[in-house]
Parts: sequence; C-alpha cells; structure tokens
Amino acid sequence: MENRTYIKEKEIVKEKENVYFDLFWSNYPNKANKKKARISFNRLTKTKQKLSIEDIKTRFIDIDDVRYIPHASTYINGERWEDETTNNNEGINYI
Repeated sequence: MENRTYIKEKEIVKEKENVYFDLFWSNYPNKANKKKARISFNRLTKTKQKLSIEDIKTRFIDIDDVRYIPHASTYINGERWEDETTNNNEGINYI
C-alpha cells in the first residue's frame, strides 16, 4: 500500500493567500460574496490583478448607489477593467 500524504483544505488556502486580493477587496465598493471573488481573483495573472486594482480606484468613484456596481466576482470574471469608461457629462451640449 502506498504512503499518501493528504493536504487539508486550510493548508491549501494558506498557500493561495494573496495580498493583492486584500487590496482589491478593501477598495471594491460592492462587497458581496467574498469567497467567489477570491477564487476568481486568484485565477488572474498578477498583471491582471494589478490592472483591476488600479481600475477600481477610479471606475466607481461617481457611483453613489452600490446597486449599480456589479458584484466583485462579476467584475473580475468579465475582466471589466478592460471596458471603456465614459464620463456622463462629456459630449453633452446644453442649450
């Protein structure tokens, strides 16, 4: 019989702890379903993690109601930091 080593789930989580996620989560305005968000975030490359953190610092600054901000996992899975941002007052001509 083989001698197998079993890894407990808590040990796996420790290996996957990510300081970038903590920074992302502290800045993200709609704090819903942290577990899903962490899983999605950990699947990103370090470059994409950094891009998402930089994006959320400015993307949601003008939105007061969190109902209009996607859940963090939706934002991450959709790679929304690559979406264009628009300023609602730009290009509007008032007569």
